[in-house]
Amino acid sequence: VEKLFSPKSFKEVSSRRTPSHVIPQPEEVLTSEDLGRFFFYYLGSPYRKGSEKEHLHYLARWIYNRLLKESSPWLEDLRVAMESPEEGDISPYVNILKELMPSFSATQFRDYAQCPYLHFCRHILRLEPLPSLVEKGLDAILQGRIVHETLRKYYSAGGDIESIFQETFRRRTRGIPIGFREFRLKQDMLKSLKALLELDKSYAALLPLRPSHEYLERRFGRDEIPALQLQDRDLGTIRVSGIIDRIDVAEIEGENLALVIDYKYSKYDLNGIRLKDIEEGRDLQLPIYLMAAKECLNLRPLGAQFFYMKPPGRSGIFNYGPLELASPPPLLKKGTHFTDEKGLEDLLETSREHLLKHAKGILAGNKSITPWDTQNCVEGRCD
Repeated sequence: VEKLFSPKSFKEVSSRRTPSHVIPQPEEVLTSEDLGRFFFYYLGSPYRKGSEKEHLHYLARWIYNRLLKESSPWLEDLRVAMESPEEGDISPYVNILKELMPSFSATQFRDYAQCPYLHFCRHILRLEPLPSLVEKGLDAILQGRIVHETLRKYYSAGGDIESIFQETFRRRTRGIPIGFREFRLKQDMLKSLKALLELDKSYAALLPLRPSHEYLERRFGRDEIPALQLQDRDLGTIRVSGIIDRIDVAEIEGENLALVIDYKYSKYDLNGIRLKDIEEGRDLQLPIYLMAAKECLNLRPLGAQFFYMKPPGRSGIFNYGPLELASPPPLLKKGTHFTDEKGLEDLLETSREHLLKHAKGILAGNKSITPWDTQNCVEGRCD
């Protein structure tokens, strides 16, 4: 195969692989063969203390202790639950569930609120859709990653957005055939990025809040930033982790005011129905990020917004009072729910109650097939 390419072309389209590359990562384990490969490789592999490989070694050891021993009641009840959701009681295994899920994410809570059985399949059984017969190529997930990485690099060090995008696109799509469809998607991404920066300039003219390299793709619950902690009398401490795409900050009268931003490479307005989803606990991503900004990063959040890109625009929750503005800027009015300090605190307190309710249901082993929105139960949406 190498003879079909020039040395330069072969280097661009190929990648060197070691034996560890064929070992699935935890999120990629789907079959018993995958589990065996992961277990036997990482249980005996050397590792440095504090490294990612140490974490995988302890996970492999946990698999042996919990899953590979014979006559496991947990496995038997899990098998029954897979075949008959109304049977196979897993509520006695709260300690195992806590080990499986040492921390929760906004996606987990959203899936559980949509349907407990959806959460059970995705986050406890770790099931994945059957692989598509069509090569994924430049799919929506990869497009989102390219856009996110481009914005992170741009706001970290500045520079020319097009140059940063071209380099990121080239590296991320190495090995993917670029035809007319991919070229059109590439042009759409670059167009969206440029339009987003223009809209950012408009916001900068109205608000004192600015992006900071210190608050780009900040992970809470990993490394030096602690997880968001929720206290419950029965369950103890519930930990929530996640990644905040960007936080715009401004120091006013000695306080670090903050606006949380989450990029969406789609049109994603926070209309009345969307706000109702937040208030009723069906989508708690923005409240989780607001709580994390306050409790994990010691900022005073004024609100949180989705920054969607098709076409570019923001929508979310915003308290403009501390900025001493006479009225909300017209640019913010579309799709934004305005509130005051008390309203924001009430929303976060209600969201905290929803989070604890969901966590209790998950750890109690609730796996009932009770979808909130049956439109998401069709093939292709609930795999």
